Amino acid sequence: MPSLDEKKDAATVARKLLNSLETPFQFEGTDLRVSIGTSIGIAMYPEDGAGAETLVERADMAMYTVKQRKKNDFYFYS
Repeated sequence: MPSLDEKKDAATVARKLLNSLETPFQFEGTDLRVSIGTSIGIAMYPEDGAGAETLVERADMAMYTVKQRKKNDFYFYS
């Protein structure tokens, strides 16, 4: 997201995404309720990398850190 300049802004977006996916929703009008578990990895430009490929790789590494610790959370690459 090019408009995010600070970690706190990225954290705000990540929290909003997590909150929006927390509530179970109905699937195709049935009584079946679906919940989505979400792990978000965040890499910031330019401190975590200059190119898109590097930033994606590092965000992916941060995401797997979240998956190992606990799910439904976000983590910054470090």
